[in-house]
Amino acid sequence: MKRISMLIGAIALFAVAAYFLFGPNATENTMVPEAQAAQEQPGFTVSTIDGGTFSLDENKGKVVLVNFWATWCPPCRLEIPHFVEMYDEHKAEGFRIVGISLDRKGVGVVHDWLAQNPVNYPIAMGEDGALFSQYQEMIDPSQRGGIPYSIIIDANGDVAHTIVGYRDKAQWMEMIGPLLKDVKL
Repeated sequence: MKRISMLIGAIALFAVAAYFLFGPNATENTMVPEAQAAQEQPGFTVSTIDGGTFSLDENKGKVVLVNFWATWCPPCRLEIPHFVEMYDEHKAEGFRIVGISLDRKGVGVVHDWLAQNPVNYPIAMGEDGALFSQYQEMIDPSQRGGIPYSIIIDANGDVAHTIVGYRDKAQWMEMIGPLLKDVKL
């Protein structure tokens, strides 16, 4: 009887987690309030796990997707192949991506995951959470803390979209495609 209760509890917990990860709110586009969208996002520079750097200031004039993710996050892992494809297809048009891993077990876990799931865009570590916290201020408090969490910055350096939760490739391109028209290479 105890085993059955534990099994039912585990199933209920899984159902609740699935609802929050993939439920109705996961498909809504969470837009930055108009007053914030008009503000220029301050620049940042992060060290990438391959020894390089990614600077938002150096990518001004391009459309930048900043994606906060973790190797233990199923929806994060599901959308990374979309990012790989989108980066390949639109890099020449001025599209950039930086993935910021929030894995607390360190860069080794990320390297191990990337060895099995290669990406073609820069990955940095956000272990201290400072950058993540800064960007969390842009969304409704009820959605703060959730990942995947992404910010799309337009060619003018303004935050165009904030997104909490999984999106498929078509949904990403609905947001990014129109912004690429403003990139001047």
